[in-house]
Amino acid sequence: MKEIYYLFTLVLVSIGSVYVSRLYPRVKARFLRVINKRRNELDKRIEQLEFRVKLHESKDGTYLHKFDLHEVKFEEVEEQIDNLAKTMSRRTKNDRDMIRREVKEYLKQLQK
Repeated sequence: MKEIYYLFTLVLVSIGSVYVSRLYPRVKARFLRVINKRRNELDKRIEQLEFRVKLHESKDGTYLHKFDLHEVKFEEVEEQIDNLAKTMSRRTKNDRDMIRREVKEYLKQLQK
């Protein structure tokens, strides 16, 4: 009776090993494709970053000039934003003060 269980187990293991051995090349290929894709993406990103570093290190006059122009534009925009924020806060404060004055005058008129 034990021999039947051993024989049954041997048949199941052999069928399983044949099935896994047939799937192994596909699984391996997919796994390697995912790994290589990720590696290629990292390699491309590294190349881009190295290129940018070379541009910064090369002290290329036109590139630095364009960068300086953009930096000046950013400073101008930041300055405009700061000025606008100041004027908006003044306007809201002035509006509140004016509303308070009008309310006080209206209340004084109502008291008379």
